[in-house]
Amino acid sequence: MSVRRVVAGWHPFGTRAALVLALLSFAAACNREEKPAVDSAALAAAAAAAARPAPRPVVIPEWPSDTPSVAIDRPLAVRPEMRARFPRCSKTTPVVATDMEPIFPGQTFPNLLRACANAYPVWHFDDGNYGPAVAVIMGRALLIVDLDGTTEEAQVTRVIVFDHAQTAEKIGAGSSLAALQRAYGVPTWRKGQCSVDALFATKPGLAFRIALPEEGSDAVSCTEMRRLGYGDDFSHFPNGARVSSVAAELAP
Repeated sequence: MSVRRVVAGWHPFGTRAALVLALLSFAAACNREEKPAVDSAALAAAAAAAARPAPRPVVIPEWPSDTPSVAIDRPLAVRPEMRARFPRCSKTTPVVATDMEPIFPGQTFPNLLRACANAYPVWHFDDGNYGPAVAVIMGRALLIVDLDGTTEEAQVTRVIVFDHAQTAEKIGAGSSLAALQRAYGVPTWRKGQCSVDALFATKPGLAFRIALPEEGSDAVSCTEMRRLGYGDDFSHFPNGARVSSVAAELAP
């Protein structure tokens, strides 16, 4: 019913009252049309977020300015007295994978510290450079966790398993190169300043560092080491060569 019709017609309360009632009805109809629909899912999500406790605060450790004093480069170089300083963050030895728990590549540094509050700051010497990292013990395994910085904005870029932990296919530090190839097939090669890593399309995100029997000696030069990594198998490496460490890495 339009306003014009109500005004022109007869109404028991009179023309003025009819006009007021018509205007009120018209306003109510407009309000009903303009009122937005309630998003119940969004309201539920907001309520759940408000109910969650705030993240536990963490203390960011400080890295020693004397870099060599806490430098780590390879498993054999970790002295027992140094290993004894590292905190044990879990009784469970992890399965090495890019989504291993509770520390994994891509994790924020504060969340790493919530998983292991006393993670020990070290300098990881790799490919000719020192980079910030923390050392932790998970079960029986020593993990060196590389970071892209030393502040609360830092992120885990790589988790290197130095010993004891293995992949789901039972490959870890100390595994033979024959076992490595049986598990994952044809390798591709990544060569550092004085290192060779085997990568596999069948195991994306994992890098297997190769060690020679003479690791840490001068028996093989860095140039000779790099030359060993070629072809579609490990036949160019000497007998006794093995997996030195396994790294779960953040995709580039």
